[in-house]
Amino acid sequence: MVKRYEQAFKETLVELYDSGQSVPSISSEYGIAQTTLYNGLINTPRKADKSNLRQILLP
Repeated sequence: MVKRYEQAFKETLVELYDSGQSVPSISSEYGIAQTTLYNGLINTPRKADKSNLRQILLP
């Protein structure tokens, strides 16, 4: 079963990440797998540059 998240919720998660909260912390707080968060953060439309992607891929 695939779980879908509303866009506003995904944007909140990205904002938390961008504000400095770690993926493991967000994962624990919201009960979302870290892999799901990494994939969502990379695939969510946002201002992305190489440094942001580097931080996501190499935490």
